[in-house]
Amino acid sequence: MLVRPREQWVFRVYGMRGEESGLRIDDVLCRVGGVTDALTSSRTGLSIADVDPDRCTPSDLVAAIAAAGYAARLDTRPGVVGERQR
Repeated sequence: MLVRPREQWVFRVYGMRGEESGLRIDDVLCRVGGVTDALTSSRTGLSIADVDPDRCTPSDLVAAIAAAGYAARLDTRPGVVGERQR
């Protein structure tokens, strides 16, 4: 059985106002099955999620962020999304 490595996905998030917004998004993302960690910065407008790509999709995370009241899109710049670098 082939097991895919965990990945880091980066999202551009719109509408955050202060640190509490970032913490709220972190909490919402960590409730999505397949997300093992999330770190969101209201200062940069970015949210980084450590995920198991076999258990969730980028659309799942965008939907979770939207349900929390924010707009988001996957940041697909080269080198931003993909296998986690250690």
